[in-house]
Amino acid sequence: MRERLSALLTCVLAASVLAACSPTTSSVQDVNPVNTGTLESESQYGALNLSQVTKGQQVYVASQELRMRTSPEVREDNIAHSAHMNDKLEIVNPTAVGSNKFIQVRVLESTDKSLIGKTLYTSADYLDSKPAQQMSKSTERRSASSRIQRSTWCVRLVHGHGRSKPAWSVDARNYRLGRG
Repeated sequence: MRERLSALLTCVLAASVLAACSPTTSSVQDVNPVNTGTLESESQYGALNLSQVTKGQQVYVASQELRMRTSPEVREDNIAHSAHMNDKLEIVNPTAVGSNKFIQVRVLESTDKSLIGKTLYTSADYLDSKPAQQMSKSTERRSASSRIQRSTWCVRLVHGHGRSKPAWSVDARNYRLGRG
């Protein structure tokens, strides 16, 4: 009876791992972060303190990409363009609107020349009072490589009588489940 229970628990655990590690129907491309447009850029916050922001203050884009909008709301039809890291902006109205903290800015310098001089809205969370230091390409590659290595993990299943041995390894990069 005890062995059957152990085998049943092992099967339940294996099924849980398989379900958790199987790819979902939506992919990274299906997810559309509202402020930057990419998952990587969405986590690149700036250090701008909204309570100390003043009209006319010059700030910089802290993320790789930052959506500029024609109105302070999240809609697909109000995205004007995307600004890029270290584009220089001027605060027109520092009053934050909504949960995304949209503020009104004027684009002073940008890699996208069509943005220069336009007054638009963007999230204050992705702005900084100083230009960001950009990583070199080799540093970016090393950083990406270490993230991939950290994402690989191993699951141990307990086999009868409390003995533990590696049974399955899960590769989180491409959801592969294989005998370890």
